[in-house]
Amino acid sequence: MNRLMLVIATALVLLAAKALAQPAPPGPATDKIATLVSALAKNPLWMNGLTPHVKLGGDATEPEVLDRYFQMVSFDAGPVGNYTIVAVRDVAIAPDDESSPRMTAVLVESDLGPKIVLMRFERNGWWTRAFDAR
Repeated sequence: MNRLMLVIATALVLLAAKALAQPAPPGPATDKIATLVSALAKNPLWMNGLTPHVKLGGDATEPEVLDRYFQMVSFDAGPVGNYTIVAVRDVAIAPDDESSPRMTAVLVESDLGPKIVLMRFERNGWWTRAFDAR
């Protein structure tokens, strides 16, 4: 009987070790867009400052807005040359009520590292702002 208990206990330890070795599923702790939204929600002044307005119509797609945006801006390390869209999500920065502007967050992997571009259509073009993704 002791040998059976030892086999069962060993199997349970191995299963637990395997479960702990699995990467964490995407969630708030590993989600770069959620991390940015949470950080911006704590700083109500994040929208202040100049932002490029991309002169495209309201029916423009995220890739069209990004292409034009990256042609207009340059970062400390220079302009973005190449990028790949990783994720697109609609977000609202807290307090997430009727006064919160709804916008689209686009996570890109670029030759300058990961960036998140927030965008929303306004009357005469797309309001945009980019952040380094962490």
